[in-house]
Amino acid sequence: MNTRAKRRLTHSEAIHFRINAGLLDRVQHAAVSQGMSVAEFARAALRAELSKVAA
Repeated sequence: MNTRAKRRLTHSEAIHFRINAGLLDRVQHAAVSQGMSVAEFARAALRAELSKVAA
């Protein structure tokens, strides 16, 4: 049995989760539109950001 007390999300937590869900939805859409998996898309985006920092 789960003994951990359940609590409701605070308003700021709810906003945070909504923003993250919206961001994930946009990332998934962008990945699919380019014929990539989300993981491939994330790796490519990270590589691009790292190359900007290194430049």
